[in-house]
Amino acid sequence: MKTIFLFFIIILNSTAFSQLDLKLDFENDNILDFVKITNSENGYNFSYSLSSQNNKQFITEKLTLGGEETTISNKGNILIIHVQFMRGENILKYRFSTTLKQVQLIGFNNIQYGNATHDGSGTSSYNLLTGIYEANWNKFDYKKNRLISIPKIKSKLPAKTYLLNKLNDKMLEELEDVGYNLMPKNLR
Repeated sequence: MKTIFLFFIIILNSTAFSQLDLKLDFENDNILDFVKITNSENGYNFSYSLSSQNNKQFITEKLTLGGEETTISNKGNILIIHVQFMRGENILKYRFSTTLKQVQLIGFNNIQYGNATHDGSGTSSYNLLTGIYEANWNKFDYKKNRLISIPKIKSKLPAKTYLLNKLNDKMLEELEDVGYNLMPKNLR
């Protein structure tokens, strides 16, 4: 029994302070760049290095939104950060900008599961290069006792620049709230 208890303590402790490493060629220069997520008891942060900048290490502020459920992956030279939380998730897509010489956010997807009746559930997608924002949200109609889709929201917003080395909780909250003012007032 003591051995099993000790085993669980070791496993729980190792997941509370985990890190995930990823190598990808951000800059398309055939030299691998490095990205790492490090979790701790009071949040997590990202660090990365770029070969074109002599492997200088960039480190984000400590983040608290998401946490241990945050993962990184890549599709080609695009870094995908998947932030899972209790009733939803965010997916951030980053790519190296040859103009800025930095890793730039190019896409943000927000998925909300809503409450127990799925009121407030839906998805949104924001292309930060073009400024195109699209959302499909749902509202539970308690009189009809069913979930209804609100009209699709599509708008062109000013394109914004967010860099990976400036990633923080405030930026994540700002991105989640992008479409709030585009929703019908009775649904806010």
